[in-house]
Amino acid sequence: MRFKYELVIKKISILFLISLTIFFIKNVNRINTELNTSNNSDHNFTNFPFYWVQDVKYEPIYINGHKLFITNGKCWNIPSTCVRSNSLKVNQYRNYIFYSLK
Repeated sequence: MRFKYELVIKKISILFLISLTIFFIKNVNRINTELNTSNNSDHNFTNFPFYWVQDVKYEPIYINGHKLFITNGKCWNIPSTCVRSNSLKVNQYRNYIFYSLK
């Protein structure tokens, strides 16, 4: 038995069109979902191209006259120098600042 060239091309074309249609529908749904997210969610397009960062609570502390910012969360969207523990020792030597654990 020989394969008919036109029949094979027709089947491949139908499979390609079905997969392209599914791909297109899924992407349109994804884009609609992303554009309709609320302003309070972390992935919205109201401030595009700027990114959204959740507010992180922090407070300034002073160790040996050096201002540090302490937080319980991640050091994201916090001024420098951010630390997660206040059990630090700060030394200054020839205009270099060294941070070490107590």
